[in-house]
Amino acid sequence: MRHPPPFTVIATALSVAILCLCGVSSSFAAPPVSTAQADDERRALMSQLSRTLPELRLSRLYPSELPGLYEGLTEEGSWIYVNRDGTRVLVGQLFGLDTGRVVDLTAQHRQRWVRELLQGVPDKEFISYSPAKPKHHVVVFTDINCGYCQLLHRERGQLNALGIAVHYLAFPRAGVGSESYDRAISAWCAHDPKNALTQFKSMPNSSPSEQSARRRDCDVAMVGRHYQLGQRIGVSGTPALVFEDGQVFPGYVPAAELADMLGQNQLEAARP
Repeated sequence: MRHPPPFTVIATALSVAILCLCGVSSSFAAPPVSTAQADDERRALMSQLSRTLPELRLSRLYPSELPGLYEGLTEEGSWIYVNRDGTRVLVGQLFGLDTGRVVDLTAQHRQRWVRELLQGVPDKEFISYSPAKPKHHVVVFTDINCGYCQLLHRERGQLNALGIAVHYLAFPRAGVGSESYDRAISAWCAHDPKNALTQFKSMPNSSPSEQSARRRDCDVAMVGRHYQLGQRIGVSGTPALVFEDGQVFPGYVPAAELADMLGQNQLEAARP
């Protein structure tokens, strides 16, 4: 996977940040405060921002690595930085240089947030194809009618042989209530979801009734929840892969290339 040069990334991020900065001033700098003061300040700041900028729809706010700034996460998964009295707002990326290399701290926080969201999905809602002793795990948002999703699914045996476990969540691109949404429900609610999903992907033009009967006790709303989760973390097309570190990668990747990417990610994560 290719990345742009670090200084190109920084320049782009800083350009966005400068355009979105509302009156940079020395008010970003502030002396440290106690934990109790910080909690009170954070709650007051959340309340203030919800009144002055309700469109932000902040879901959390906490102190950032940059002294005097709070880091905020919106419901849509965007990150903002705001000073302690709520009079300055910055939209952009925060980079760390103290390790001797360029580290996108905002991306790290976003990936941690993605991991937290996925950890909230019950295991029973995934349709998983896994080797006995997986080396890596990949969550795949999939659409039954998607050609590249079908291609990826045909390589599940190769992926498993390479030590990669594939865990599917539904992402019907046409939305809730669409034909692909109904097919996803039929696959996820089948008595044998793994077999049903494979049949649907091999015969995408067949009707749900031709493929499998739904379990009466199945929670059909889970497909809608998967779709909303995908939208929240930025999925707009399928397949969309989520790596173990929380990185969201759009599009199909051949099995051997995906194994290399996962191995490289693991090496980078182990770097000090």
